[in-house]
Amino acid sequence: MADLVPYDPHALFATGGDATPIDGSTPITFSPTGGGIFVFENNTGADLAMLQVNVEVPDTLALSGFTVDGTIFVPPGQTNSSVKTTFILNSTCSGPSTTTFCEEITFRLIPGPLVLKGGNFVLDFDDPDPATGQYTGVDALVANGTYTGDGDTSANRAGGWGDGTTASVIPIPAVPEPRQYAVLLAAILALAIFSKTRQSLRS
Repeated sequence: MADLVPYDPHALFATGGDATPIDGSTPITFSPTGGGIFVFENNTGADLAMLQVNVEVPDTLALSGFTVDGTIFVPPGQTNSSVKTTFILNSTCSGPSTTTFCEEITFRLIPGPLVLKGGNFVLDFDDPDPATGQYTGVDALVANGTYTGDGDTSANRAGGWGDGTTASVIPIPAVPEPRQYAVLLAAILALAIFSKTRQSLRS
Protein backbone atom coordinates (compact mmCIF):
# COMPACT_ATOMS: atom_id res chain seq x y z
CA MET A 1 0.00 0.00 0.00
CA ALA A 2 1.32 3.44 -0.97
CA ASP A 3 -0.27 5.41 1.88
CA LEU A 4 2.24 6.99 4.26
CA VAL A 5 1.93 7.58 8.01
CA PRO A 6 1.66 10.45 8.65
CA TYR A 7 -0.14 11.24 5.42
CA ASP A 8 2.42 13.19 3.40
CA PRO A 9 1.59 13.13 -0.34
CA HIS A 10 3.49 15.06 -3.01
CA ALA A 11 2.38 17.07 -6.03
CA LEU A 12 4.84 18.24 -8.69
CA PHE A 13 4.03 20.67 -11.54
CA ALA A 14 6.24 21.11 -14.62
CA THR A 15 6.09 21.75 -18.37
CA GLY A 16 6.55 19.28 -21.24
CA GLY A 17 5.11 15.89 -22.11
CA ASP A 18 2.89 14.42 -24.84
CA ALA A 19 -0.44 15.91 -23.87
CA THR A 20 -4.23 15.60 -23.73
CA PRO A 21 -6.03 18.91 -24.48
CA ILE A 22 -7.75 20.52 -21.48
CA ASP A 23 -10.11 23.51 -21.60
CA GLY A 24 -12.12 23.07 -18.40
CA SER A 25 -12.45 20.93 -15.28
CA THR A 26 -11.14 17.44 -16.11
CA PRO A 27 -11.41 14.34 -13.88
CA ILE A 28 -8.36 12.17 -13.18
CA THR A 29 -7.86 8.93 -11.25
CA PHE A 30 -4.56 8.22 -9.54
CA SER A 31 -2.68 4.94 -9.97
CA PRO A 32 -3.56 1.81 -7.94
CA THR A 33 -0.52 2.73 -5.81
CA GLY A 34 -1.55 6.34 -5.06
CA GLY A 35 0.54 8.25 -7.61
CA GLY A 36 0.50 9.01 -11.31
CA ILE A 37 1.76 11.30 -14.05
CA PHE A 38 -0.81 13.36 -15.98
CA VAL A 39 0.04 15.45 -19.04
CA PHE A 40 -2.18 18.16 -20.52
CA GLU A 41 -2.16 20.80 -23.26
CA ASN A 42 -3.59 24.22 -22.38
CA ASN A 43 -6.52 24.37 -24.81
CA THR A 44 -8.38 27.24 -23.08
CA GLY A 45 -7.47 29.79 -25.76
CA ALA A 46 -5.51 31.91 -23.26
CA ASP A 47 -2.43 31.75 -21.06
CA LEU A 48 -3.05 30.07 -17.68
CA ALA A 49 -2.65 32.24 -14.61
CA MET A 50 -3.09 29.31 -12.24
CA LEU A 51 -3.94 25.63 -12.10
CA GLN A 52 -6.10 24.12 -9.38
CA VAL A 53 -6.25 20.43 -8.52
CA ASN A 54 -9.07 19.27 -6.24
CA VAL A 55 -8.36 15.88 -4.66
CA GLU A 56 -11.05 13.91 -2.81
CA VAL A 57 -9.24 12.32 0.13
CA PRO A 58 -10.66 9.62 2.44
CA ASP A 59 -10.71 10.81 6.06
CA THR A 60 -8.96 7.59 7.14
CA LEU A 61 -5.74 8.60 5.34
CA ALA A 62 -5.26 11.64 7.56
CA LEU A 63 -5.76 10.12 11.00
CA SER A 64 -2.04 10.47 11.85
CA GLY A 65 -1.53 13.98 10.47
CA PHE A 66 -1.67 15.65 7.06
CA THR A 67 0.70 17.79 4.99
CA VAL A 68 1.15 18.22 1.23
CA ASP A 69 4.55 18.82 -0.35
CA GLY A 70 3.92 20.85 -3.52
CA THR A 71 6.68 21.68 -6.00
CA ILE A 72 6.79 23.65 -9.26
CA PHE A 73 9.54 23.50 -11.87
CA VAL A 74 10.43 27.21 -12.35
CA PRO A 75 11.51 27.86 -15.96
CA PRO A 76 13.86 30.67 -17.05
CA GLY A 77 12.18 34.10 -16.95
CA GLN A 78 10.08 33.31 -13.89
CA THR A 79 11.30 34.50 -10.53
CA ASN A 80 9.21 32.59 -8.03
CA SER A 81 6.48 30.01 -7.57
CA SER A 82 3.50 29.51 -5.30
CA VAL A 83 1.78 26.30 -4.20
CA LYS A 84 -1.24 26.95 -1.99
CA THR A 85 -3.13 24.15 -0.27
CA THR A 86 -6.60 24.42 1.25
CA PHE A 87 -8.46 21.73 3.19
CA ILE A 88 -12.25 21.57 3.02
CA LEU A 89 -13.60 19.22 5.66
CA ASN A 90 -16.60 16.94 5.04
CA SER A 91 -16.45 17.47 1.28
CA THR A 92 -16.15 15.48 -1.95
CA CYS A 93 -14.87 18.71 -3.63
CA SER A 94 -18.32 19.01 -5.24
CA GLY A 95 -20.66 18.40 -2.31
CA PRO A 96 -20.99 17.34 1.33
CA SER A 97 -19.50 14.09 2.65
CA THR A 98 -19.10 12.27 5.95
CA THR A 99 -16.16 10.12 4.79
CA THR A 100 -13.87 12.42 2.75
CA PHE A 101 -12.34 15.88 2.69
CA CYS A 102 -11.27 18.00 -0.27
CA GLU A 103 -7.66 19.03 -0.75
CA GLU A 104 -7.39 22.03 -3.10
CA ILE A 105 -3.91 22.60 -4.53
CA THR A 106 -3.27 25.78 -6.52
CA PHE A 107 -0.10 26.22 -8.61
CA ARG A 108 1.12 29.64 -9.77
CA LEU A 109 4.32 31.17 -11.21
CA ILE A 110 5.43 34.72 -10.48
CA PRO A 111 5.22 36.90 -12.53
CA GLY A 112 3.50 34.27 -14.72
CA PRO A 113 1.85 33.04 -16.76
CA LEU A 114 1.92 29.47 -15.45
CA VAL A 115 1.34 27.88 -18.88
CA LEU A 116 1.29 29.64 -22.24
CA LYS A 117 -1.69 29.27 -24.57
CA GLY A 118 -1.24 25.91 -26.34
CA GLY A 119 1.59 24.90 -23.97
CA ASN A 120 1.91 21.54 -22.25
CA PHE A 121 2.11 20.87 -18.53
CA VAL A 122 2.71 17.84 -16.34
CA LEU A 123 1.28 16.91 -12.93
CA ASP A 124 3.24 14.25 -11.07
CA PHE A 125 1.80 12.79 -7.86
CA ASP A 126 4.55 10.21 -7.25
CA ASP A 127 6.65 10.35 -4.11
CA PRO A 128 10.41 11.07 -4.26
CA ASP A 129 12.93 8.53 -3.03
CA PRO A 130 12.30 8.26 0.74
CA ALA A 131 16.03 7.84 1.48
CA THR A 132 17.22 10.95 -0.37
CA GLY A 133 14.08 13.08 -0.76
CA GLN A 134 15.01 13.43 -4.47
CA TYR A 135 12.93 12.48 -7.50
CA THR A 136 14.41 9.64 -9.57
CA GLY A 137 13.77 8.06 -12.98
CA VAL A 138 10.94 9.61 -14.99
CA ASP A 139 9.93 11.68 -11.95
CA ALA A 140 13.34 13.39 -12.11
CA LEU A 141 12.66 14.27 -15.77
CA VAL A 142 9.35 15.86 -14.73
CA ALA A 143 11.07 17.73 -11.90
CA ASN A 144 13.63 19.34 -14.21
CA GLY A 145 11.15 20.14 -17.00
CA THR A 146 12.49 17.63 -19.57
CA TYR A 147 9.76 14.95 -19.47
CA THR A 148 8.46 14.15 -22.98
CA GLY A 149 6.27 11.13 -22.31
CA ASP A 150 2.53 10.87 -21.89
CA GLY A 151 0.41 10.14 -18.81
CA ASP A 152 1.16 7.08 -16.70
CA THR A 153 -1.14 5.65 -14.02
CA SER A 154 0.41 2.19 -13.90
CA ALA A 155 1.25 0.52 -10.57
CA ASN A 156 4.87 1.73 -11.10
CA ARG A 157 3.68 5.26 -10.28
CA ALA A 158 3.62 5.13 -6.47
CA GLY A 159 2.60 8.03 -4.25
CA GLY A 160 1.00 8.84 -0.94
CA TRP A 161 -2.40 9.94 -2.20
CA GLY A 162 -4.31 6.73 -1.60
CA ASP A 163 -4.95 3.93 -4.05
CA GLY A 164 -7.14 5.01 -7.00
CA THR A 165 -7.89 8.45 -5.50
CA THR A 166 -10.01 10.70 -7.74
CA ALA A 167 -9.40 14.37 -8.45
CA SER A 168 -10.20 17.13 -10.93
CA VAL A 169 -7.79 19.42 -12.75
CA ILE A 170 -9.07 22.98 -13.30
CA PRO A 171 -7.18 25.38 -15.61
CA ILE A 172 -7.63 29.06 -14.65
CA PRO A 173 -6.97 31.37 -17.65
CA ALA A 174 -5.33 34.75 -17.18
CA VAL A 175 -7.79 37.65 -17.18
CA PRO A 176 -6.58 40.88 -18.83
CA GLU A 177 -5.99 43.73 -16.40
CA PRO A 178 -8.21 46.86 -16.69
CA ARG A 179 -5.24 48.76 -18.17
CA GLN A 180 -5.05 46.21 -21.00
CA TYR A 181 -8.77 46.68 -21.69
CA ALA A 182 -8.28 50.47 -21.77
CA VAL A 183 -5.46 50.18 -24.32
CA LEU A 184 -7.58 47.83 -26.45
CA LEU A 185 -10.60 50.16 -26.35
CA ALA A 186 -8.40 53.16 -27.21
CA ALA A 187 -7.01 51.29 -30.21
CA ILE A 188 -10.50 50.36 -31.43
CA LEU A 189 -11.68 53.96 -31.00
CA ALA A 190 -8.65 55.26 -32.93
CA LEU A 191 -9.38 52.84 -35.78
CA ALA A 192 -13.04 53.91 -35.86
CA ILE A 193 -12.08 57.62 -36.01
CA PHE A 194 -9.48 56.93 -38.71
CA SER A 195 -12.01 54.96 -40.76
CA LYS A 196 -14.69 57.67 -40.44
CA THR A 197 -12.20 60.44 -41.34
CA ARG A 198 -11.05 58.51 -44.38
CA GLN A 199 -14.66 58.02 -45.56
CA SER A 200 -15.35 61.77 -45.09
CA LEU A 201 -12.30 62.70 -47.21
CA ARG A 202 -13.50 60.44 -50.05
CA SER A 203 -17.00 62.01 -50.19
